[in-house]
Amino acid sequence: MHVPNDINMNIAIIEVKPENGHPSNGFEKDIRVLREFVDGGENAQGYYKGISLLYYTDNGLTSEDEVRNLYSESIKNTLGDSWADYQERILLLWHPSPGNGLVRIHWCW
Repeated sequence: MHVPNDINMNIAIIEVKPENGHPSNGFEKDIRVLREFVDGGENAQGYYKGISLLYYTDNGLTSEDEVRNLYSESIKNTLGDSWADYQERILLLWHPSPGNGLVRIHWCW
């Protein structure tokens, strides 16, 4: 999964944040970082996937639609005109509660 100092051998980068009912908690910065890592660099192959994982908090959201409606616009605004190029390369995952699995939020439809 990860070979230090060798970007050509890495599969995924993951940013983890609590969902707090608003994407202002550094989420947009995380999306920019994910974009940079999946794009790679001048001498480096990019990561295969970027993952933004939001986990449930007591002050958080209660449905997939709430997560999608709140965060998808922020993703599109952060990525600008190229947002559609990233819909399969940057995944938005939500962990709705302890003991439950992850839910992929399709932020582009």
